[in-house]
Order: sequence, then C-alpha cells, then structure tokens
Amino acid sequence: MKTVIVFYTRDGSSRVVADVLKESMPGAETIELIETRSRAGLFGFLRSGFEASRGKSSELSGTPWTEVSEYDELYLVSPVWASKPAPALRTFLSHAALSGKTVHTVTVQADAGFNGAEHTHAVFQDLAKAAGGKPGRSLNIHGAKIGKLADRVHIEEQVRRL
Repeated sequence: MKTVIVFYTRDGSSRVVADVLKESMPGAETIELIETRSRAGLFGFLRSGFEASRGKSSELSGTPWTEVSEYDELYLVSPVWASKPAPALRTFLSHAALSGKTVHTVTVQADAGFNGAEHTHAVFQDLAKAAGGKPGRSLNIHGAKIGKLADRVHIEEQVRRL
C-alpha cells in the first residue's frame, strides 16, 4: 500500500508533524501545499482565521491534487483555524480524485485540549468523501503557541502514542 502525507503549514508545525509521520511510515512520501498568497504577519493571521471560518478555499501553486493518483492511503495534515481546516486543504480536496483511497486526517493545534478538533475532522471527512475517499483515522496533535514552531521532540512523543 502506497502512502502519501499531504500537508499545509503557515508557521512550520504541520511540516514537523508531516516529517515525523513520514519517518514512522517507511516508504511514505510527502506533498506540501503552497499557497500563492502569503499569510505572513498579523493581517495574514487574521485573514487565515476569517477564511477558514467561512469555509473559503485558497489558490495553490501547481496542481498537487494530480500527484496523489498513485497512492492508496493519504494523511492530510492541517493546522486548525477557527475550528476548521486550512483553506489550502479545502482547495486540495475540492480538486482531488480520491476514489477508493483511505483518507486519514491529522490536525495540528495550539490548544492542548483540542477544542474544535472533532468538528474539524468531520469537515475534513465530508470533503474527502465528496472527493470519493474512504474515511480513515482522525488524529490530534498539539503543536505550539500560535505563531511558534512546534518542538520536534514534543511531536515525536505524540506520534509514538498513536
């Protein structure tokens, strides 16, 4: 079974999670979703929460959704903004053909209590089902404070417990 980890990151924590997951799954590949518009700074942060809360998509560089055709299993890694997945993941899922693929969702949150994670996973799974995917596991990862990079050891400890 071929596995790919598709992730979006604003501050780097989701990249750390994707890297740790990849190391724990021999043969897995990663695809990073890159937006064409920056989310840097205070206004980028505010726009991120607003767009996520409104269910907006974003414009991505390239066509990463075409790169998943050869994989059987996807892990989607996203920060949680306003109890929703990042707009980049919405864009990816709205274009991806996931027929028969198992789709696991991984949220990365500043909130150690995972407030809103259940709702975020439900949104993720609804989008994946609409693209033809089969629901997989839903995993919650505590990252770091907003705007900070998650500590790798902290992420590794959580992934080991999964």
